[in-house]
Amino acid sequence: PLKYWCMRSKVDVLVSNLAAWNDD
Repeated sequence: PLKYWCMRSKVDVLVSNLAAWNDD
């Protein structure tokens, strides 16, 4: 559902940010 999608989206963004941080 929408809620799950929103949560997954947040997780995706979080993972992306984490990867960027590790890249630094």
